[in-house]
Amino acid sequence: MESERAAYWQEEWRRAGLATARRDPNRAKYYAIVAYPGPSGFLHVGHLRGIVYADAFHRFHRMLGEQVFFPAGVHASGLPAVTYAQKVKDRNPTTVHELEQNGIPAADWPKLEDPEYAARFLGAQYLDVYRQVGVLVDESAYLTTVDDDYRAFIRWQFDRLRDQDALVQKTHYSAVCPVCGPVAVDPSETDLSAGGTAEIVRYTTVPFRLQDGRILLAATLRPETIYGVTNLWIPLHDPLVSWTHEGRTYLVSRAGAERLVEQHGGRIGHEIRPAELKGRSVTAPLTGVPVPVFPSSLVDPKVGAGVVMSVPAHAPADSLALAELTVQERESLRPAPVILAVPPIHELPASERELAAGTGSPAERANRATGATKLADAPALQEATERLYRLEFTRGTMTVRDYLGVPVRDARERVIAALGASKQSFELQEFSEPVVCRNGHSVVIRRVPHQWFIRYSDPEWKALGHAALRSMAVSPEDYAHDLPAILDWMDDRPCTRRGRWMGTPLPFDPEWIVEPIADSTFYPAYYVVRRFVRERGILPSALTDAFFDFVFLGEGPGEPTLDAGLQQEIRADFLYWYPLDCNIGGKEHKRVHFPPFLLTHAKLLPPELGPRGIFVHGWVTGASGEKLSKKDVSAKGGRILPMREALALWGPDALRLVHASSALPSYDFEWDPALADAAVGRLEDIARMAREAAGAGAGIPELDAWLFSGMHGVVARATHHLRENRPREAAEAIYVALPALLKRYYARGGVPGDATDRVANAWIRMLSPFTPHLAEELGVGRFPGLVASERFPSAEEFPRSEVAEAAETFLAMVEDDLRNVMRPQLDRSESAPDEVIFYVAASWKRLPEQWIREALESGATPNIAKVMERANAHPELVAHRAEIPKYVQRIAPLARSEGPPSPIPIDEVDILRSAQGYLVKRFGFSAISVHREEDAEAVDPMHRRDRARPGRPAFYLARRGGAAAPPSAE
Repeated sequence: MESERAAYWQEEWRRAGLATARRDPNRAKYYAIVAYPGPSGFLHVGHLRGIVYADAFHRFHRMLGEQVFFPAGVHASGLPAVTYAQKVKDRNPTTVHELEQNGIPAADWPKLEDPEYAARFLGAQYLDVYRQVGVLVDESAYLTTVDDDYRAFIRWQFDRLRDQDALVQKTHYSAVCPVCGPVAVDPSETDLSAGGTAEIVRYTTVPFRLQDGRILLAATLRPETIYGVTNLWIPLHDPLVSWTHEGRTYLVSRAGAERLVEQHGGRIGHEIRPAELKGRSVTAPLTGVPVPVFPSSLVDPKVGAGVVMSVPAHAPADSLALAELTVQERESLRPAPVILAVPPIHELPASERELAAGTGSPAERANRATGATKLADAPALQEATERLYRLEFTRGTMTVRDYLGVPVRDARERVIAALGASKQSFELQEFSEPVVCRNGHSVVIRRVPHQWFIRYSDPEWKALGHAALRSMAVSPEDYAHDLPAILDWMDDRPCTRRGRWMGTPLPFDPEWIVEPIADSTFYPAYYVVRRFVRERGILPSALTDAFFDFVFLGEGPGEPTLDAGLQQEIRADFLYWYPLDCNIGGKEHKRVHFPPFLLTHAKLLPPELGPRGIFVHGWVTGASGEKLSKKDVSAKGGRILPMREALALWGPDALRLVHASSALPSYDFEWDPALADAAVGRLEDIARMAREAAGAGAGIPELDAWLFSGMHGVVARATHHLRENRPREAAEAIYVALPALLKRYYARGGVPGDATDRVANAWIRMLSPFTPHLAEELGVGRFPGLVASERFPSAEEFPRSEVAEAAETFLAMVEDDLRNVMRPQLDRSESAPDEVIFYVAASWKRLPEQWIREALESGATPNIAKVMERANAHPELVAHRAEIPKYVQRIAPLARSEGPPSPIPIDEVDILRSAQGYLVKRFGFSAISVHREEDAEAVDPMHRRDRARPGRPAFYLARRGGAAAPPSAE
């Protein structure tokens, strides 16, 4: 669609005030939100998925006659705008290219160096995109999370959480950018350019003392294996450094020392070359056993502390690393002790038995099972390590004297406690993969004292969340299944940060800024208030705790400086729009946003105001499966067109249809311009068909009845799927099934008339939720106003005819049989047979066939004797006693693989005779004749009539000159 026409309809919707939400106590309401974006750059086509779903749902409910509220905002909290502003200031080439792509004059760039200005600027850009895509958001409620009134709302939220003992202060290890300060590491990657899925790896450090008093500090995930240490590994070439902490000197890699300083303080000193330590003896803690030190390529100095305990009996990599040592060095090692045992092989699951099979140590057996023979066999070695560690942790018991018979998982905690008592062991944390801030700097883990946490671990609070969840509709089903366990897994979460973060200062400790997840859990409630703030000019100073207590909780008299009637009006609006009907967001929010959203509502509101639904959608990805990012658009030569170019090329409706129909919402789909091209073509075909359907006059009664009945089903399916938040299934009904229905109608001999005109009238209204601009174009002259304001069609507008449906289903089955029989001839490019002769089954066959199917459905084998016994009770079957056994014997195998015939009585002869013209045209026959099986005059040279069955007529294909085409097959 031309952009001018799209803009015209967008202006018409605005003039009609369709997006403006108003309370109407006499009408039902629908209120949903979509996760507001962070201001880190311009939107691209991948961002449209959630917003298109949300707009379609709201448009549908508006067409049901409901009042709808669809607000929008920008999540400016945190670092996205800070980082973006810095990139503009640095004239980052990618950012500059993005600004040029979007037509932003260079004279305006200096303003974007201010983070708050950048956030508001990008928010305005997002609103403009929503308008151009045809999304009807209520702009009177638009907000950013750094607005003064929003900050007042967050202050109230945290005051109430504190009042309810939901906050606590304690030491925390936080992800920190050395430039930006604390950042959030989560799949949304709001603050990051890489590493959002990283997990925190927690090592226990083990002190091994040199004779001179210095301590080699090894980091391990398996501290219980200290009893099996034969030596220490240090880097092959990289030096260690000294780390001084509380008067002691430790030797670790430089990367390890830097982590230790971040997490425990102290200072880094001089370097120590590997050669200085090679062959030196150290004393193991707890055991007092002396073990030597050797350099090895096994050690990655960037991982852990750069010093590794060697436990060859239980660590596959250590077992293979011994090969790097000289014979003399190997002989200096004590025998590698086996320090734990797993159950006998016959008690292990099949997947674990090979780990315990054969001779050698557990590590040697694991390497043998995966084919790892040297350190360079990285994949096999990784598999061996993971499988053996898992087996020993979950099923192993210790065999050393100090912990004899103790399960490994318990022994691990006891060893950690024993090491901790020495005051020389530390927990060392690092990320499982590199984490990079949006500014390009590596993110580290830093110890933060006095951090504020939200106490999501509180069992009573979790119980409230579980109770709320039981009354919610959560999509997709697998997330609904997982969410209770996620709530159980929830632990205390840090909710504040220090540094350059944008957001709301914590009201009772303003040195801390509320972090972005914590300030986006209850915001749907504030959208209701925001409209009044903007339209009535309410000052932020009036948005006190007393005001919010009254509006949200109905407690107290409200804010004394604000008109009481206005506060009552806002309270009434809140009670009208709440509870929230649906929270829509991408799958990155499954653990990050949705659980705190649910728990915060459960904590602050009574159960009847808790949210009703959560809708999770997948990502739009690139060819390699990664989520599309702004870099795919903003980089020169990027794979994705900027939004305005995409809209100019394909139009808003095609882009909307791609998102609605390309995949089930819970699945990712790969962006491909061909999808948009195909959507353009589909919409052009639909526009042509809808216009061609206009007409007047009656059609063939049987066909019109079938068309209306089919339309009844299509409308019912589309309505059901939209009510259940199933956009792809609804789109399939509207954009695939309905066109196919009309095409079949025309192919069967129908012509545009009253029936098709009624279908088109409903179809145009059904197009409105997903492709509203096209709907308006097609609705010109049909409707008195905007299609978006019309009622969504009801299935009751089209009477259902089971007889018409059964007749058409029967005919379609006959067509399938004809195609299957004729396919070999058509494959050989032979001409069609000249004539088809149909034989419709005798009426007496219906009951025996029914009995056979009843037996099959009950799991029994059809029994001729039982069929005959039942036949004796039916006088009309007595004359066919000799035929029934043969019939049962022949059709029983066929009935197993076929669907049952229609239970609706139809006249097969009449249907076939009335469809003669259609079948002649469809298959190229010259003649068609239809006979009942008992018709003695019927031509039947191949004796096919007795093969006829209820719902499956037999047929004979003949060519001129007497040659027969292949007969029907069964």
